[in-house]
Amino acid sequence: MEIMFQTTGKCNLDCWFCAYRFLDKKRLNELNKMYMPLDIFKQYAKKCIDFGFNEFQMTPIIGEPLLDTTFLKKIEYLHSFDSLKRVSLFTNFIKLNKSKLKKLLSFPKLTITISVYGLNKGRYKETTNVDMFKKFERNIRMLSKLYKPTSAPIEFFIRCPWNDSTDILKSLIIILASVKPFHTNYYKRNNLAFLNWNGNWCGLVPDNTFPNQRKDHDRKGICWYSLIDNSIDPTGDIVLCGACDIEKKTVIGNLNEQPLEEIYSKDSLFADIIEKQHNNIYTGCCEYCSEHHVPQQKTIDEHTRRFEWVKKLISK
Repeated sequence: MEIMFQTTGKCNLDCWFCAYRFLDKKRLNELNKMYMPLDIFKQYAKKCIDFGFNEFQMTPIIGEPLLDTTFLKKIEYLHSFDSLKRVSLFTNFIKLNKSKLKKLLSFPKLTITISVYGLNKGRYKETTNVDMFKKFERNIRMLSKLYKPTSAPIEFFIRCPWNDSTDILKSLIIILASVKPFHTNYYKRNNLAFLNWNGNWCGLVPDNTFPNQRKDHDRKGICWYSLIDNSIDPTGDIVLCGACDIEKKTVIGNLNEQPLEEIYSKDSLFADIIEKQHNNIYTGCCEYCSEHHVPQQKTIDEHTRRFEWVKKLISK
């Protein structure tokens, strides 16, 4: 079972498709100040491990994880538990040096997704509104030299036209030829993924704002994000959708006030939301969201094994 951690809300890029640009000042300030200290992270993570969570996603909603000054220690702490199956993260791959990259690649249960916002200086700046392509290119070349067969699996997440031919493409091809296939417990795919559409961030972004923007559509059943993308922030709040709910519209509980057994019980707000989705009723952050994803069978199976109420619900 997977849970997310939001340890920082900061980002060193300013991408044109990001929800940051649509937030009010109060929420934007909250995110810029957001930081989860290592001792608080350990407390929350231990509760999650004891409850049965064994997969951790370290990049929910927004924020660059490598800006978290204790990020490597947090991943190291998760690796101290025998029950851990996987830790994953998305990164823009900017805030790196050689020693930090070596450490990242050494974690046996870590999978890394590198976001690619441009394959030349102009395209990168056009997408991110910052001039950091040289740092990105330097780190990709460093990765190609340091990567070993035993290193963490890597995926490249392309958020730009692929026809931006440049020398960095050669470095990517070298790495793609050598890195492990990117596999998770929920799906299998190769090391290259393209994203050519944009969502509305739980209704925050008006329709037709972005190119290829998804619109609210006919939805049926439980959303994948609601099942596996619950996200814990530094206050202990657990947000239902760590993938899209940047405004924190729907909080299902708080780790400082409730045990996880209560937050995920058959009488919980979480259970009520999942049951409504099962009946095609979408409320809270889901009401106007365009990001509905039908969960794969393995996702459902893991939850039915853990929660008897989910099993009964699905069987109706």
